Amino acid sequence: MIVYFAKPKSCHLFSTEQNMKVLIISAYPPESAPEANHALHISEHLAGAGHEIHVLCKKGSIDAPREGITVHPVMEDWSWSDLPVLIRTIKKCRPNVVLLLYIGWVFDHNPMITFLPTICRKLFADLPCVTQFENIDENRPNWSFLERSLRQVGAFWACGKSGRKDVNPVLGTLLRDSARVIALSSAHRDRLMKQYQQVKEKCTILPPPPLIRFCTDKPDVVRKQVRKTLGVEPDDFVVMYWGFIYPTKGLDTLLHAFRIACKENPNMRLVVVGDILEFPYEPISCSDYFKMVRQLPEKLGIAERVIWTGRFDWDSDTGSRYLHAADVCVLPLDYGVTLNNSSLAAACTHELPVIGTEIPGGRDDALEHGQNIYLCQPQDPKMMAEAIQVISKFDELREHLREGAIELARTWHSWDRMTERLIDVFKSEAGLEEVSEQDQNGSPAATSGSASPWESADVDTRPQRTVSEPLKLASTKSTSSRSIDGSITENEKAPLVSIILAVYNVEKYLSQCLDALANQTLQNIEIIAINDASTDNSLEIIKDYQSRYPNIRLVNCEKNIGLASVRNIGLREARGKYIG
Repeated sequence: MIVYFAKPKSCHLFSTEQNMKVLIISAYPPESAPEANHALHISEHLAGAGHEIHVLCKKGSIDAPREGITVHPVMEDWSWSDLPVLIRTIKKCRPNVVLLLYIGWVFDHNPMITFLPTICRKLFADLPCVTQFENIDENRPNWSFLERSLRQVGAFWACGKSGRKDVNPVLGTLLRDSARVIALSSAHRDRLMKQYQQVKEKCTILPPPPLIRFCTDKPDVVRKQVRKTLGVEPDDFVVMYWGFIYPTKGLDTLLHAFRIACKENPNMRLVVVGDILEFPYEPISCSDYFKMVRQLPEKLGIAERVIWTGRFDWDSDTGSRYLHAADVCVLPLDYGVTLNNSSLAAACTHELPVIGTEIPGGRDDALEHGQNIYLCQPQDPKMMAEAIQVISKFDELREHLREGAIELARTWHSWDRMTERLIDVFKSEAGLEEVSEQDQNGSPAATSGSASPWESADVDTRPQRTVSEPLKLASTKSTSSRSIDGSITENEKAPLVSIILAVYNVEKYLSQCLDALANQTLQNIEIIAINDASTDNSLEIIKDYQSRYPNIRLVNCEKNIGLASVRNIGLREARGKYIG
């Protein structure tokens, strides 16, 4: 099968078996931040899948925790003075793809790192940068005059004078120039879209699995051991708060709710697992909030019913052991519970029913009240107390919520599934493992080699070009729509191959391209042409061919959204087993 794109060149189908070299840029243990643990577990699971992983982090970070990982603890404070170190590390590692785990405070709110995708694109031959937003920064940092000036220089370099309006005042070019954006929940995605609408077309939702070491002992044995250590009786009902303690986590609300709830049940205990997380926060500091909640049980007259476990080591299974001792986990967050909360992942994977709080004005799409979580209003102690009382009384409801939590963990919080999805994202952007021929049965025949920004390649120098991308589907059945995890629904016979054709002002080449595509020896094929608001005659040419060839599908963009977004539209529309 010979396929031509907008400038005649060979089409390649792709396999997903080839290993990659990935550079992760993030905080890393022993930094006391959830993001550091997230980076640790991602690096370990990617290395476990056979990929070569490099981690760029601050000085003082741990050595490589396992084979296949190289740690580069060379960054001082992520300021502009660290830019040469960043560039040298990228040159040294020569990755196929860069993964940035971003949250502002981890990088000291320095703007340098917010231009990383542009640095990768301009200095390293379109090296794809995937940005994973650990949370969404919406408040503009209090930068010094020098930092503001350097940020303006960076914006001018990234966009030129006319394009500086595309530079986000907080996030720089992370949204505009990242090859792919990963949000940890649908709520995070929606907040990112408010800042940059086009991010929808290149956004993938990948919630974090548990960021802890799992206890491998028998759960019932661990439960008895831990409850005995905590001084909890076998018939006590244990309510557990699990996670870091800082303002907006709602522990004060939970303490007030627990005081109400335990009046009806003298055998109820509250176990607080976690310790303070220090980071800049106003109007109350993290240390002041922590001091306040530690004193609150005494003031409320419930001190003898509240157990504080303190911090557990990032590389131990202590946190997992505590979860086995609980009857319900309560996440009383002031801002509402979403899939991005690693505490939710930890509770669900330990088969615990969960009480959480609603997002103001909505909820996470995956969370269903009464099914996989019991939701109440944030900062409402009375409603939270009622939820605790109801779940402690009714075994059937508690079991139903437990089963829902197990299914939620299976769907969203599995490290195996998350790693597979992340690898699919990387290979989609890096364009690895070409398969240039098919056998008579239409099966792709793998050939060695990879497309890397560090290797020579046939480069189309026009501003817009179309290149092949891999996509690994969860099924070979047919579809007219694809779910968020890449699986497909069975409602019609699917083509074997979907060809994604990005079109932008290519009338000179388009007829030749469509002639080649429409006259394949392989009949079981669909051609998806996405017109990216062309200003020439490209749209009319596609419509003419569509009237003559029923396997040509047209998607028309009313405004120009760029190659990455166009390709992702095509991937969502594609129904084939293989993607070209």
